[in-house]
Amino acid sequence: MDSLLELCFGRKDSVKSIVFGILTKESPLKIIQLTNLVQRRHGKQVTFQGVRKAVHELVIAGALIEENSKYSIDKRWISQAKKEIDALHSQLFSIAPVRKRVDAIGEDLSVFTFDSIAEMMKFWQHSLESNKTEKGDINCYQTHHMWEAILFPESERKLMTKLLSGGTKSYFLITGNTILDKLTVKFYRDLGVKVSILSSRSEFDKEYAISTHGSLVIQTNYQKETALALDAFFKKVKKLENLNLEELAKIVSAKAEVKLSIAKNKNMAQQINKSIIDQVE
Repeated sequence: MDSLLELCFGRKDSVKSIVFGILTKESPLKIIQLTNLVQRRHGKQVTFQGVRKAVHELVIAGALIEENSKYSIDKRWISQAKKEIDALHSQLFSIAPVRKRVDAIGEDLSVFTFDSIAEMMKFWQHSLESNKTEKGDINCYQTHHMWEAILFPESERKLMTKLLSGGTKSYFLITGNTILDKLTVKFYRDLGVKVSILSSRSEFDKEYAISTHGSLVIQTNYQKETALALDAFFKKVKKLENLNLEELAKIVSAKAEVKLSIAKNKNMAQQINKSIIDQVE
């Protein structure tokens, strides 16, 4: 939140930034209440007139609304600011998939909505690649079929090379057990990933995928029709010469709403890591 405040209002210790920060947690408030909080909670030497001036400027900017001499944040302004920052991020970092919607649930959980699992997976790869890597980080991944290694081998190779060279230890668990699954096991093992197959017929395992990196937890659920189509594709390929990449691309690019959640939760990540590593090693 601090970086957003600095972008919109200048220094994070400015009166406007402090007032805005207070109103994100407590609202609506009168100017006298804001003055007391700015002075006592934040130790800022400011007068009632100084706080009133900051509030007035925020109202003029459209960030605050006033009702019965009490002030609160205008949610419409937040939505517009978020759209503009998302657009700027997309422009600067050239994120290929277009997110249909982004829902923030608390400070440490975001849910992204895409129109296909191909778009979702490209963003997933980008999220892992752009996450700060520290030596000793653990990257775990569980899924039914790792189709991304077949369609996006260079992207996967680049991502895993970056993670492993930065000191990240990676453990993958595949719950499918076909010729193609065994091929992807070899692909990742050659890169230095510890990966195993633990066959499962569970419908949940076919639709569910989860990954960790440091304190991040990333997960998704495929729609049932998509999961069944992928499973059928993997099972019917008995020889590599029968592999039809165009057919696979159509399955993962088919229009289907898919959600991707990204949470920052160290304890949850550690529990998931233990579960996957115990089954891989």
